[in-house]
Amino acid sequence: MAQDPYRQGQLDGLCGLYSAVNALTLLTARGKPLGRKRCQQLFACGLRFVEAHDALGEIVRHGIKPQLWFDTIRAMAADVERRQSLTLDVRRPFVRHPEVGWTQLRQAIETAVDGDAVALVQLLGALNHYSVISAHTARRFILHDSTGLRWLDKATCGTAAMSCRHRIVATSLVTLRVMA
Repeated sequence: MAQDPYRQGQLDGLCGLYSAVNALTLLTARGKPLGRKRCQQLFACGLRFVEAHDALGEIVRHGIKPQLWFDTIRAMAADVERRQSLTLDVRRPFVRHPEVGWTQLRQAIETAVDGDAVALVQLLGALNHYSVISAHTARRFILHDSTGLRWLDKATCGTAAMSCRHRIVATSLVTLRVMA
């Protein structure tokens, strides 16, 4: 069983980094789990990557932009692959399809988590936040989240183009899975 998600501070915009650490921790929990020290190293790896590509102070105050978030996830996943001797599949299924509809986006998330992957999402609306979807039920997306949020009601979710409480940005959807 996976440990509780790592929690971010209340005054920082580092949910993007925490979502990556939490996703990678969740993925490796079954085979080669990441301990606390290793997660701290992974977080530091993400901070170094971000700092090399943008002003860290701006990211702490305002959050990470989607493309840098994805590049950081890839860098952190590569670090896990190298140190844990794993192969990870990192994908952005809708990066070139901003017009994707809610049904297709929801099904892509559900299919990913049903297939032992996790889905990292950018949320807009009630939250401006990056999170990890680890499972789903008929009515909810189950989260492994750095703020303590446990689930999203699917009836309150939609795409970035919709008027709803939780808007998931399709072009920012990232799926992560351990390859056999």
